[in-house]
Amino acid sequence: TTNSKGTYKIIAKVGEEIEFSHLAYKSVSILIEDTTKELFIEMVEKSNDLDEIVITVKKIDGTTLKQSKRAERKFNTSRGSFDPRTSGYSIAHVEGDRISNVYSNIKE
Repeated sequence: TTNSKGTYKIIAKVGEEIEFSHLAYKSVSILIEDTTKELFIEMVEKSNDLDEIVITVKKIDGTTLKQSKRAERKFNTSRGSFDPRTSGYSIAHVEGDRISNVYSNIKE
């Protein structure tokens, strides 16, 4: 049981090994020796970064393929040029005829 300061007691025999592990930290293993009375364990965060993510689509009809190719093209905006392949996030191309104008002005 842990007290209010987070300390606790584990009874172990000489020669036994205690392993502390957590998903977000590197595991720490301690070999119990005859001089071991009290331990202060500090766990170090481990990096769980991914090098890359690959998303594949199983079925692409002609329209989806056409939109996908358009979404990969570099284009210019009022804030500069934009390259979807190096942006770090996903974008999609939407044809103008697929957008409906529900409201005729901003006040509606």
